[in-house]
Amino acid sequence: MEREQFKQKFRELLTTNSPLDDIAELLDKAVRSGALYIDGEPDDSFRLCKIIYYAILCELCDKWRPPDAQHRREAKNLRLFL
Repeated sequence: MEREQFKQKFRELLTTNSPLDDIAELLDKAVRSGALYIDGEPDDSFRLCKIIYYAILCELCDKWRPPDAQHRREAKNLRLFL
């Protein structure tokens, strides 16, 4: 597969499996959870937003974790280059 063809294939994956819907759903779940003290956050702070975003990305990471051990090793290796 050519590189441009592969990049298009990856974009197709993102289009058909947009993470934005999952992110919005998990944000709503986080806000409803009662685990956050949102009222105490300063208006100009992104601190809690970043905490929530990190937790959401971790959750998505687990959701998309390759089931095959060899694929996980390839992904781990790739992370060294990102």
